[in-house]
This record gives sequence, C-alpha cells and structure tokens, in this order.
Amino acid sequence: MELTTASVYSDNRQRPEITQQPHPVSRWWMRHHMHIGLASLAGSAILMCIVAVILLPIAVRKPSDDEEPCTTGIPQGPWSTPSTLKLNNTNRFNFSYAGTQKASFDLLCALNATWKINAITIAGSSNDSNLFSRANLNHPNDILLTTDGSLFIADSENHRIVYWPTNVTKGQIVIGTGTAGSWANLLKYAAAVVGAEAVFAEFPSFVAWNDQLYVSDLGNYRIMAFPLSTDEDAPDGVTIVGQYGAGSALDQINSVYYMYVDSTRGILYLSDFENHRVLNMNLTDYELQLVVGTGFNGSNNASLNLPLGITVDENTRALYVADSRNHRIQKFDFNSKEGLTVAGGRSYGSNLSQLYFPSGIAIDAFGNIYVADTGNHRIVQWLIGAEQGLLVAGTGISGNSNNQLNHPVQLKFDHYHNLYIVDRNNSRIQRFDLISNGC
Repeated sequence: MELTTASVYSDNRQRPEITQQPHPVSRWWMRHHMHIGLASLAGSAILMCIVAVILLPIAVRKPSDDEEPCTTGIPQGPWSTPSTLKLNNTNRFNFSYAGTQKASFDLLCALNATWKINAITIAGSSNDSNLFSRANLNHPNDILLTTDGSLFIADSENHRIVYWPTNVTKGQIVIGTGTAGSWANLLKYAAAVVGAEAVFAEFPSFVAWNDQLYVSDLGNYRIMAFPLSTDEDAPDGVTIVGQYGAGSALDQINSVYYMYVDSTRGILYLSDFENHRVLNMNLTDYELQLVVGTGFNGSNNASLNLPLGITVDENTRALYVADSRNHRIQKFDFNSKEGLTVAGGRSYGSNLSQLYFPSGIAIDAFGNIYVADTGNHRIVQWLIGAEQGLLVAGTGISGNSNNQLNHPVQLKFDHYHNLYIVDRNNSRIQRFDLISNGC
C-alpha cells in the first residue's frame, strides 16, 4: 500500500475553524563579530616603533600544530547565517542581528564521506510519556540550526517553538504556550476532540532573515513575521501572508509546511502544499508571486504534487523541491518553470533508486543532494548525475534505536557536516556525527 498524505501529515483530518487572525513570536540568535579597536597613537616615532615591534610578530606568525586548521570551501545553505544570542535581566532572549555572512567550511567530498551509524539524541525522547514537558517534544516538524549548534524546534503537536541550547536536557519555550489558538501569542494547528482516536495537528516551519523570524502557522493558514529583539514573553507578530484565509488565490496559502530564505536576495520561499506550488515573497515589499507549479497536481516537469521541503542553491541559482507525491526531487533553474528530476521519480519504493514520500532536502557546496526519505525511514545522498542514492542514516526500517528513524521529515548540516535529523514519529532530534569528510 502506498504511503498516503494522511499517514504522514494528517492532511485528511478536519481543519480547525479560524476564529482570529494574529500569531506568536520568537526570538533569535546571531553570531559575534570580533571588533578590534585600536586607540589612536599620538606619540613620538619611538613609541610607534615599539608598537610595531610588538604587533608584527603576532600578525605574521604561523599557526601552531594544535590550533584549528584553516578551512576551505564556503557551502551555501540555511546554516550559514551567523548570529549572537543574549539573555537579558528578565531571563528572556534578546536577539541582535549581526549581518549575514558565509562561514568557512571544511570541504565535504561527498562520494567518500562517512557518518556514524548510531546517532546522539540532541532533544526530545522516543520513550517518555510526558511529551508536553520541556524535556520532551511531540512530533516535531522543523528545526532552525544556529552556528553554535543550538536549535529552534517546531514542537508541532505541543503548539510551540522551543529553543534548545547545546548540551542541555530541557528546552525553553519561545513561541506559543502549549495551548492551541489563533491569537497573536498562540499557535493553532487543529483541535483535539474528546473521545476521538487522534489529535488533529498541523506543523509550523520557520526561518530567519535580517531582524525578523518567520513562522508558518498552518492551523491558521498564515505566515507571521516576528521581531528578533524583544523583552516580551509573547510578542505579537504581523501576518504577511494569509490575511484572507485558506485558498488558492495568489494572496492565499493552503498548508505551508516548509520555507526557505534566500539571504542573498532577501526572498522568502513558501512550499504551498495543497495548492501544489511554490511561491516566493520579496521581504522588502512583501509582494507574492508564483515560482513553480501550476496550482493543480500533476507529474509532468512543470507540475508538482504536494510539495514539501525546499532549498535554494545560491551558487548555481537553482531551486530544489521535494515533490512528495511524485516521489522525486525536482530542480528548477531560476526563472524556469520546467523542472529536472535529480533524485527519485521512479514511482515509490524502497530501492535506492526510489524515494517514498520525500520531505526535507539539503544540498552541499557542490550540489549533491541529501533527502529525508520519509516513508523509507532513512536519509539518502544523491550525487550529481547519480541514478540511485547512497544510504547515509537510518536502516530503512522504522524504529527508535539509535541507528533507526521513524518518519524523518527534515535535515540540516552544521559547519562540521554533522547531520541533524527531525525524527518526527520518535519525537526527537537526532545527530549523526561525521566520521570522515572523504577528502
């Protein structure tokens, strides 16, 4: 039996009635810049010489063997925006934007790169019954990975976004309260009905750019923008998409599960799931436009069928889309409506030449693709021009052991190429550490 949309994302469940419109908030992280201020030198030539004698050896010295080696290659991707995070005197997070930079990365020679078979659980647990506690997650759907390894997690069925620093056992709620709703300080995905067999839940995704955090609030069919610097516990956001409810018009959306910010051009991409299309928005004037897809499901090169994960290769100017119901990854060159299948596309199945309801996707510096092959409970790597994938993580059989996954839906790399996976049905975030970069 083919994996259905309902079995993965519960989209056949009744949508909640929208009663109000605004939305939640979050705060964010930014990374330090080191600024060296030199005091003005007003002295004699002798003093200037002394300063030169002191500083010159430091400036030209070679690094010692035990220092971190230089890195090469500058991959593009959602992990490459540095930031600095501060905790203010009210124990709330302040986020100060420090500019967008591209960090230096070690090269990843994908063909020979290897990751550990067993993962480390970074957040959540597949065993604890108290999923609402701050030590646990409830079917997370998305993560935002900071440069220091901290996470912002879309804790979907808890109706909240949680900030999870490195090396801690509990997260901090930064968006939502755990109660579903449509006010500006709540997230609303769906309603739990007494006596029903399941909780109807939606899944937020979020990305950051400049001094704003953007959250997809599926239950309210809206995209919200939030300031990153605030002292409020639950500051209000601004609805930038979805003022007119769910629909298929250009000023409407219907289930945006994933987003991507092209930080170079200041453009927000939206994967409009049930409208079978990808939209983008200029973050300067909030103008929406259709990028790819026809608005109707289909399987030709111009069509999509329930698109999920999206990412942009800013080097080659191409958009990648996880065309989930067509079980393929499509590559669209900028300004082109015709896609090229670069992974899968051979119906659904468990062979390494096939995908089964793919979701999250990532690319490396050379354009190799990494796919959360959701229905096959694995992460696969597709090299450029390859006819089949290579297994990176998971066994292909669902489970909760450290070497297994259960419907992985999103993946991100840190700057060491360690792999973070949203292991949705195990309600945890797993990290598979890199063994060798293969170079």
